[in-house]
Amino acid sequence: MEWCTSSSNLLPHLLLPSNPLILDLGCGTSTLSIDLLNNIPSGNGRLILVDYNATELPETNEDERVAFANVNLLESTVVIPKGTLDENVVLIDKSTLDYILTLGPSSVTSYFLKNILNNLGIYYCVSYHDPQFLSPIFEGCFESIKVITINREDGKNTVDSLEEVNYKYNDSGSFDPNEEYFKKCYLYTCRGTGSWYDDNSIERKMKEHLDVYYQQQNSMITDSRRIEIEECFGGEIKGLEECWRIMFDEGLREVYDFELFKEEVWEWKGEEVQGMGIEEVVEFLRVMQ
Repeated sequence: MEWCTSSSNLLPHLLLPSNPLILDLGCGTSTLSIDLLNNIPSGNGRLILVDYNATELPETNEDERVAFANVNLLESTVVIPKGTLDENVVLIDKSTLDYILTLGPSSVTSYFLKNILNNLGIYYCVSYHDPQFLSPIFEGCFESIKVITINREDGKNTVDSLEEVNYKYNDSGSFDPNEEYFKKCYLYTCRGTGSWYDDNSIERKMKEHLDVYYQQQNSMITDSRRIEIEECFGGEIKGLEECWRIMFDEGLREVYDFELFKEEVWEWKGEEVQGMGIEEVVEFLRVMQ
């Protein structure tokens, strides 16, 4: 299965050393790295397909240059064959980082330290996330980055294009991707290690960036939203279930059910409260960001 875009859209932009060791991190069933290896003269290059579930991997036609590694990328490091030169290592990440980002800064930090920054020749990352979101992280972690925007519909590529995605927000202020969001993906080419790695502050700085980004771009408690919530509360204390229905629209309630909301409120408050007022609701939404 090909996430983001087809191999044919990406291959022209994936430049390799003459005898690369390619690590496809979280390969799934994508054939991108197989296609990449097939473009290398016979006898050159090696490929390690890395995934947590080794039963779902692409067909390799028993190519002796291809190996498999069953690895949890957040807990373990992929073993590089002895004698491999750093400049020959090529890391391929096709939307694996997109998933890991949903787990939070500590997981991203673990992924980078265990399997990216310790193996750097070239790191190619294909992502749905635009440069406004990812570039500050990459600029801190890597010495140099280059971004290419890939048009997923017709395969046309615009080098160094930073076209903005037309974001849309639903009534709760949370992100709701429109049709334009899925028409593009981005190829990041990263080399070297940056300042965040040198001062061992990756997780803290990554969290700072993500917190600011989500608060600015994906705010759950805009000024207009606060006014709407205040009108619903009318100065009263509301029961937790009624709070939940006021705070989140139907779409969010489908993925963030009342029991989970209640547990998180109790954890946040440190006690099993049965209701909240407007100030507590606003503060809880700010914390949620």
